[in-house]
Amino acid sequence: MPFTTVTVTGTLKNSSGDALSGIHVQFALTQVLMSTDNGIMATNEPETVVTDNSGNFSIPLIATDDAYTTPRGQVYVCKILSSGNTPYGQFASNTSFPTYYFALPYTNSPTVSFASLIYSSMSFQGGIVDNSTKGILIKESGASAVAIQGAGGVTVSDSSASGISLTGSPIKLSSGTTAIKVYTAASIATLPTTGLTVGSLGITADYRIRFWNGSAWVTGS
Repeated sequence: MPFTTVTVTGTLKNSSGDALSGIHVQFALTQVLMSTDNGIMATNEPETVVTDNSGNFSIPLIATDDAYTTPRGQVYVCKILSSGNTPYGQFASNTSFPTYYFALPYTNSPTVSFASLIYSSMSFQGGIVDNSTKGILIKESGASAVAIQGAGGVTVSDSSASGISLTGSPIKLSSGTTAIKVYTAASIATLPTTGLTVGSLGITADYRIRFWNGSAWVTGS
């Protein structure tokens, strides 16, 4: 059974929306592929296509997951050679190449857009990502929740000192099986006061701060 060929198409534009013509777009497999059905091999030598006057490009590539293709799990490495326009240009000053990794399923035959391939390989594929000058917005338009995961932990920081806003009802921060509930002013007003002796100025008799732990008031240090 021969390899399935999928034509990858795309358009390159700059930040102003102008077409980028004459840009070299390089594709290469991570490893040589072989069809166990007939022994035919596919090279992982880079293949390059050049964008036309409208910034468009089109290149036929071999699918990475045909039934008889081995080794499994291979992907393409794509480099947009936008500065030097050659692999050697990366050593020039002020030169950087956007690089993308993506699988190419045979089910995309005969044609698939490059944009859909690189976005489908990202973990936030179910949401909407707005990488504008205002920052990054991760938004889920469906019924599922948005999950942000990191093996080394997740850090949310605010460099502008404008504050970090969490919205929802209720807001829960969880670690393992323990959840922390963030109470609103309205929900605090309904908490029980049993066991608290409060003076006329609204201060507890022993002048110690109390904390609500979710089921009872506890004394702070």
